[in-house]
Amino acid sequence: AELACLFCAGTALQCAGVLEMRATGFPAAVMGATSVPAGFLQAITSRWGGRMSTTPSRRIALMVVCPLILASGLTCTFAAAHFERDSVVLPIVIALGLTTATIGVVDAPSISMMGDLASMHKRGYGEAVTATELAVTAGQAIGPTFGALMQQLAGFN
Repeated sequence: AELACLFCAGTALQCAGVLEMRATGFPAAVMGATSVPAGFLQAITSRWGGRMSTTPSRRIALMVVCPLILASGLTCTFAAAHFERDSVVLPIVIALGLTTATIGVVDAPSISMMGDLASMHKRGYGEAVTATELAVTAGQAIGPTFGALMQQLAGFN
C-alpha cells in the first residue's frame, strides 16, 4: 500500500504540476524539464535505499521514516509556495524531487520485505516482485486523476 500511495503521489504531483504550468503559460520544454531533477534524485536514492535496507529493522525504519520526512517536506514546500505566489516551477520541482527521492529510498526495502513475506508463506520471489509491481502500477494509474482533481481544487498556490 505504501508504494501505491507514493507512486500515486508522484504521478499526481507531476500531472498537477503540468496543469498548473500550462494554466500559467509556461512552454512545453519547461514542463518537461521539471521532472529531470526528480529522475536523477530517484536514481541516486535508489542506491542508498538498497544499501540501507540490509536488515529487517532497517527496512521497517525506512518504510516508516521516509514517508514522514516526505510529508514534512511537502508541507513546507507548499506553505512556502503559498506565501510566494509568483513562484510556480520551483515548488513543483521540489515536490517532485522529494517524492521521487522517497520512492527511491523505499523501493528496495519494500521489495525485500515482500520477498521475506513470500518466503515465510512458501511463495516464490517472483510473486513478491509481481505484487510490488502491481502496487506501483495501481499508484501510477490513479495518480494523474487525483493530481488533476487536486490541482483544480487547490492548485499549487
